[in-house]
Amino acid sequence: MITAIGTRRAARRGGNGTIDVKPSDLWSVSGRVAAQQEHLLRGADKLLGELGKYPDTGGAGTEAQKFAHAYRKIGDRWLEVWGRSVLSVGGVAVGFTETANASTRADAATHPKPGNTADAS
Repeated sequence: MITAIGTRRAARRGGNGTIDVKPSDLWSVSGRVAAQQEHLLRGADKLLGELGKYPDTGGAGTEAQKFAHAYRKIGDRWLEVWGRSVLSVGGVAVGFTETANASTRADAATHPKPGNTADAS
């Protein structure tokens, strides 16, 4: 069992501020969050694929080249931020998994009886 004590929201509702989360819940959430990485990646790939179909939409000439140069700078920054968001989603998933694993190890050390796991409580 993992607990967080003292949340204002729980206190306003008359609760004691304890949040009960089992490792199996964290592992489940971790898998669901990790699956969202693929959706983010596919979304960016689809956008880039569509934009790539129209490379000369801005026209030709000096002004179009200036616009394309400025647009590329913005596009490169967007890709950098998008990539970091994909990585951060993976980091969240890893964090949930590591928290569940640590809770299970701590519970096993506290209750070393066979068959007594963190999910059994």
